[in-house]
Amino acid sequence: MQATDVTTPAGSLVEGGKERSAAETRDLFVRRSSGLTRAIGSRDALIFASVGPGFLVTLVFIMWTSWLYPGMYYPAAVLSVFFMMPISLLYWFFSTAMPRSGGEYVYVSRTLHPSIGLMCSWVIILSIAGASGMVTMWCMQYCLGNGFYALAIAGHHWAAGVGDFFWSNWGKTLGLFIVYPTLTYILLRGTRWVVRCNWFSVAISIFAFALLAIAIFATGGHTTFIHNWNALSPQSYQHVLNFASAKGYLVPFAFVATLAGGLTYVCENSTGATFSANIAGEVRGVQKSQVVALVGSLLISMVVWWALSALVFHGVGAQFNSALSNILVNDPSAYPTVLKGKEPFIGLLLVFFTKNSFLLIGFAIAVALSLSTSLVPLAFACHRNVFAWSFDRILPEKFAELDSKYRQPWVVVLSFSTIVMLFGLAYIWTPQWLGFISFFIILWFIGWFFLGISGIIFPWRRPAIYNNAPPLVRSKFLGIPIISILGALTAGVSVTVEYFMFKPILAGAINVRAVITAGVLAVIPYIIFFVSKAYHAKRAVPLDMQFSEVPPE
Repeated sequence: MQATDVTTPAGSLVEGGKERSAAETRDLFVRRSSGLTRAIGSRDALIFASVGPGFLVTLVFIMWTSWLYPGMYYPAAVLSVFFMMPISLLYWFFSTAMPRSGGEYVYVSRTLHPSIGLMCSWVIILSIAGASGMVTMWCMQYCLGNGFYALAIAGHHWAAGVGDFFWSNWGKTLGLFIVYPTLTYILLRGTRWVVRCNWFSVAISIFAFALLAIAIFATGGHTTFIHNWNALSPQSYQHVLNFASAKGYLVPFAFVATLAGGLTYVCENSTGATFSANIAGEVRGVQKSQVVALVGSLLISMVVWWALSALVFHGVGAQFNSALSNILVNDPSAYPTVLKGKEPFIGLLLVFFTKNSFLLIGFAIAVALSLSTSLVPLAFACHRNVFAWSFDRILPEKFAELDSKYRQPWVVVLSFSTIVMLFGLAYIWTPQWLGFISFFIILWFIGWFFLGISGIIFPWRRPAIYNNAPPLVRSKFLGIPIISILGALTAGVSVTVEYFMFKPILAGAINVRAVITAGVLAVIPYIIFFVSKAYHAKRAVPLDMQFSEVPPE
């Protein structure tokens, strides 16, 4: 006869005919404290959520959207941030109901199914890992590389060779192996170091913005740009505009294009603004702090992105910016030779306002520091997601082990950093597959679609958690739970963003292989979960039982 598992009066477990001790049984079934402490206040949470999206990333997206969405006007597109409000408010409600670290993983695993919760969290972590590797490359080519090219255009011819190095694969690789290990050291040192790094990121971003404003306004603005362009470029300013117009690249303002560009790149830029919810287990006064962070960060980002894009368009000209981007993509042989074939990042165009070396290199370094430090809160939030997986035993419990000195999940930190480095190397050396790694964002909004579904059904699917939640979570509008309304809006926004995301892919502007790669990677979390479930079933550990309640503090 097959042996069965029973519990003895003494509390020990007989599993497959072998008796476990009471202590071993407690190890299997009792959930210990997470060990995380609530060291982050509302102000630090606001900065955490504001830095994550990247204040200056929009300088890159200004170039890309000019040819992906003809007729888009970026300063108006920033209003698309309001489409993110229902998602941020849903995170607020959920983090108030379940104030634990892990974000969407905790919410969806407790509402829909743990495998779906793992998938939602997994695709967001993949997006961050891929984007982090990509951003370190931006620091090399767009910031430092273009900064030295600007110096070369200004007359310092030696700087062209330095710019070539930063644009080379080896230069980008060197940058990757300098930037991310440095950030990993900060992350290993603990929460307070992360908070300090976030404040530094704010300060250096303000400094970069000030240098840009000085370079544009103190030198005569748009008139000076045209004059200097005509003096330094064989192709005049008007020639570039005329060529782009003849080719049909200059499209007047289009509402649909502006909306589409906003719902993709502006919304993509704001995705990290929800990450204060992923560290809710370390935030004091969660209900108050989270609304300050989740809503306040979106408003701050919107104002900053409007100011940056308006400043660039005021100095360079919106039509000229669009002309350069479209000519480079569609007619590279006609691209102005003065730009040396490089994308028209504002750090390169800055030389047509001023030849001041301090402003050119100072701006390049400041933007590089801003972009790189914006990766710290993103990685920190991802660490907490993986920590939550391990705390729920989906991953080995070693991943939830905290360093005794700095109270950080050191295995998770090092593992995530390794993945980022691998993605970065793949991005640099095999761009044919991962050249559009940012389009993992497609998977991100699939994850948010299921988050929205969780919000819709939460009051009925998990009534015990819902009824024991603070009054905010149980509030209703016209008899309908507000959290369900926010869930429906989140699901709707996610579907809309996916539609506009796929338009450039279907039009051939984005490499479809990136989507295929992302789709294959999305299957992995289901394999992880069901392998883990089978493993624990053999040890008589009821893995599913823990997902009916909020994780321990």
